[in-house]
Amino acid sequence: MRVKCGMRVRGWIPLALALLVAFLVAIPHPLASQDHRPLSPDHWSYGLREALHALGLSGATLPLIRGSSMAAHLREMELVEGGAAEGGETLEQFLKGWAARLGEEGGREGQTLYGEATLGWEDDPSLPALSDEGYLRALVSQELPWGGSLWADGVLAQESGNPVLRSAGLSFPAGPFDLFLGRVPVALGQGGDPFILNGRKGLDGAFLDSREPFRLPGFLQGLGPAHLHLGFSPLISTPTASSAWWGSFGLTLSPHPRVDLGLLRTVRFAGEGLDGWSLGNVAGLLTATGEDNSFDDSQGELALRVRWDLLGQPFSTYLSLGFEDKATVYEDPGLMVGVLAPFLRPEALYTARYEFLAFGSKARWCSSCPREFHAWYRHPAFGDYLLDGIPLGAMLGGYGASHMGRLEGWFSGKPIRAWAEFQHLSRGGRNLRRPIDRIGGAAQLGYVEVETRS
Repeated sequence: MRVKCGMRVRGWIPLALALLVAFLVAIPHPLASQDHRPLSPDHWSYGLREALHALGLSGATLPLIRGSSMAAHLREMELVEGGAAEGGETLEQFLKGWAARLGEEGGREGQTLYGEATLGWEDDPSLPALSDEGYLRALVSQELPWGGSLWADGVLAQESGNPVLRSAGLSFPAGPFDLFLGRVPVALGQGGDPFILNGRKGLDGAFLDSREPFRLPGFLQGLGPAHLHLGFSPLISTPTASSAWWGSFGLTLSPHPRVDLGLLRTVRFAGEGLDGWSLGNVAGLLTATGEDNSFDDSQGELALRVRWDLLGQPFSTYLSLGFEDKATVYEDPGLMVGVLAPFLRPEALYTARYEFLAFGSKARWCSSCPREFHAWYRHPAFGDYLLDGIPLGAMLGGYGASHMGRLEGWFSGKPIRAWAEFQHLSRGGRNLRRPIDRIGGAAQLGYVEVETRS
């Protein structure tokens, strides 16, 4: 049994403490996790992979698609650790500690059942049930005879008092892919506030994710290693349609060791009582040209990241253009620009990040292109881009801008991660959320562990 404390300053939560004790009593046996359960988009491994990618380590890939299996993370950590001998003792010791930490979660101890409880203070931005005081989160995963996993991940926030099933389902290894059936939270996109899918809300359906990089067929092999995500759900609800279909797509490519490209897209389509199936509607969906029709509503992202070295200091720069249909790319785009710099020291791996996100006038990159208002995250037929009242895209909410600075550290020797973030946020009148102009900050010390063995 492992208990993790993700702590932020503020508040006391006796209710969560009582639930934590109940969880420990109910599951008293030592547990270990499974390879093929999906890792939540807020799992620490995604941030660490991004930092190792910025360092330029062999085998490290950019996690533009955050919803992959534990097996994918274990495989990558093994590759990075195996190629780190030339990086010196500091890097080797750092990777050894965090690889062991991930391995303990990954079921490498021969056990078939894993359980985990996380206790936190204040609001965790990844949780669907936000709390001003605190929350309790519990995860259980059971290995299945054919090599897959059965898992459930729930959260209880003191503010709402209602338990929320965040993720649950079955997973199956299928060659180089993992298939997830059930409720799965997935995040697609770059940065701390992705354009099209932020991962706060689990989606019900079937999801296919490549466990390891592969090559596209034929002459497309020259585009480099690829990673693929496909998602499908016939059960999604929208603010104006009780039942609609959902699709998500992600393809990332690395045509050069220092360059990563991504094409990411989500679409709501064929809602109950709206336009039905036809050849023209399907063609418009596939080509992202069905603007404002009542058959589909899509969001997409074109992503670019380049790694650099300046006087021996590695860093990454990234650029993303968000779109709702093809014309949005130049008429009314979303824009994200950022820089991420890693610093490896004997005590920890640190990262410093700056990120700018904008929709509307501050995002227009083409001065000579026509300008047209495309109503980001709103659609006349499907309504706002929400699921159960929670935004699916950027939490900025559309028109406006944000500046974000973030310092983060993964410490050597102990599985402790800490970060501090500062943000200036400005939302306009046409935003999906209420207009606001504020400066705020948050800090967290997390993954302090208490273990019991028997």
